Amino acid sequence: MAWDVGAAAANLARAGGVSSGAAAADIKTLYKAIYLKNRQPELVYQQFAQKQADTDIPLSKGDNIEYTRYAPLDDYNPDSRAYALLAEGTTPSPETYYAQTVTAVLDEYGSFVQPSSRSWLTAFDPKLGGLIRLLGVQSGKTLNLKIQNVLAQGFMPMRGDSDTNYQGTIVFASGTTTVPVFDSLPATIASDTTSSSGVVVFLDGKNQGITRTYVGASSTSITITALPHTPTADDTAWICDTTGLTTGDKVTPELIKKAVAKLEEQEAPMFPDGYYHAIIPAGGMKYDFMNDTEYINLKHYAAPKDLYRNLVGEFNGVRFHKDSHPYRHTAGTIGTYVASAAPRMLSIFGTDAFGNVKLAGKDQKFYINPPPEEGTTTNPLGMFGTLGWKNMYAPLVLNGSWGVNLFCVPTVV
Repeated sequence: MAWDVGAAAANLARAGGVSSGAAAADIKTLYKAIYLKNRQPELVYQQFAQKQADTDIPLSKGDNIEYTRYAPLDDYNPDSRAYALLAEGTTPSPETYYAQTVTAVLDEYGSFVQPSSRSWLTAFDPKLGGLIRLLGVQSGKTLNLKIQNVLAQGFMPMRGDSDTNYQGTIVFASGTTTVPVFDSLPATIASDTTSSSGVVVFLDGKNQGITRTYVGASSTSITITALPHTPTADDTAWICDTTGLTTGDKVTPELIKKAVAKLEEQEAPMFPDGYYHAIIPAGGMKYDFMNDTEYINLKHYAAPKDLYRNLVGEFNGVRFHKDSHPYRHTAGTIGTYVASAAPRMLSIFGTDAFGNVKLAGKDQKFYINPPPEEGTTTNPLGMFGTLGWKNMYAPLVLNGSWGVNLFCVPTVV
């Protein structure tokens, strides 16, 4: 039988994964589809991030973007031109408005695997398919946890035990943009002058919606990164430290109602479906809430509608979505993810509370590099190829008073 050198070479090339033409393109398309299919279910938070084409960072224009928003204009009352009343023939004074700038800086995140040439086939191969599934899950989980870490430091925090020694509304008295002084601070925050740390969110005035973290306090003041404007006397803020959260400080319908009330007081806008949305950790946190009698009674006539990813139920004007990879932090250190920590976070928010900036056209890439047809200095025999993902993004909070984070310690199940 005649030996066809060309055919033999082609067969060997295909066995090594070095296919070409339409078949290779089809395989790459299939693998990318597998990656995306397994990535999307992990992106529970991303589906609610503000997305606008004009907020993408253009190519070759730097790596950061500034959002400029404005504090609400003053409401009129009987002490100041009652209800915007106009005097006949008189032009009123112009309104004073205050700009607030929020900056996002793009970072790159990514990973890859290096399967051997034996694993590369011209047709769909279960081994590579399995690796691609793992990469998809890893990519989605990484982005989701990054968003959670940003939101943990950006929304109004509330404790599962509602302990007023560690949280409450505070009133600005004097001070500067970096050392605001308040009429008083919650008792334990005020006494833990070096160890207290947490989040403060301004609820009104020129800095409405601006969030800052702090470490250490005096009896009436905290030190923070500079605010856009010096607060005015009687401006209010919400402060919280999660120190001391422990077993039994679980999520309840009562706590959900309080969170919704805070969003309503801040006039947080609802999503187009007429609801606030929430991300609830799977496992003990979800069990605590959905096992409550009040929730069980309500869900019968508030059945979930399958409009968003991972939707599991409704309660008190909020739609809840399950997250399999919850944000956790050691009690008292909001903003530092610790996988083994007990406290977990349930986020409730209105639309436009947070966003995720990307590089125009380059926010996500999946790379498929089969073993080379000709050896290289690092891969002389073409013994391996690579599969990998890379993302460029910058999640950021746009208005901290339009979101609430409930920090609780769930029941062990």
